[in-house]
Parts: sequence; C-alpha cells; structure tokens
Amino acid sequence: MILHPSFKLEYFKRLQWPQGWISDAIDIACKAWEGQYKPKESSTLDLPTEKPVAGSSSNIFVSLMSTQTKAAFSNNNATDQFNRYLADSCVQTDDPLQWWVMN
Repeated sequence: MILHPSFKLEYFKRLQWPQGWISDAIDIACKAWEGQYKPKESSTLDLPTEKPVAGSSSNIFVSLMSTQTKAAFSNNNATDQFNRYLADSCVQTDDPLQWWVMN
C-alpha cells in the first residue's frame, strides 16, 4: 500500500493503525527500496565539469547545469528519493504501475 501513489501512508492513518505498525510498514518498504530499486553507487552519472571561461556566460550556465545535474543524480540524493516520495502528497491514479514507470 505504501508504494501505491494514491494511498502511501494515508491508508494506514485512515484505518488508524498503531504508529508502531506504520513504522514497521515503512521499514519494510524502505528495505525493499534499498535492496531492489535504489541506484547503486557505481551508477552515478559521470558528467563533464567545465570551468567557466571569463566573459562567457554560456559556459557559466553549462557549468551550473552540470553541477546541478550531478547533485540531482548523486547516490546521496537517491537515498532521499524514498523519503521524498513518502513526504509528497498522494496522487490519484488508476494504474499505479504505469505511474511508477512514468515517474
């Protein structure tokens, strides 16, 4: 239920599960994420890093984007993807598998 984007933790809260049970469900889902879906350390992007050239704004932009892209795909960021998913509001969908493929 946690991985269904329409329900997440709301399902458990609405049915008034004890907090300990909800925590156990989160732990189980987190372990599944870490064991099966979380990107491995070796899968981080190897993007070029350009040093800005004086007087060239396009190189500064490319450098900035490169830095932001690396941060977005770093393994530390991947660790937080599961927590961000839980923190985001529920999304109504009739096809949760398709939602995961698209997101």
